[in-house]
Amino acid sequence: MQNFMISSYRKLVALIIVLGMIGVVIWAGTQAYLLSANPYGGDAGMAILAFIGILIGGALYVILIGGALYVGLGIYDNTKKMAELLEKQLEKTSA
Repeated sequence: MQNFMISSYRKLVALIIVLGMIGVVIWAGTQAYLLSANPYGGDAGMAILAFIGILIGGALYVILIGGALYVGLGIYDNTKKMAELLEKQLEKTSA
């Protein structure tokens, strides 16, 4: 059950990162379209700057959140390996 939960969490983290990046691209495209299609005088230059700015900021955010989630997985993996090594060492010394 524990392995199922950890493998599911790994898949969930990957899915969150992929969906986050797709959401950033859609959000950036939508904002650029809304800025360029403004009936009161759309500005294509501002739309391109907004698109690039949202892409950079959103990508940094998704990378930061994904990295934090993967650090948590790394801590779990290292703790599990350390516990296994300590159990092996205990078996060697007690035998």
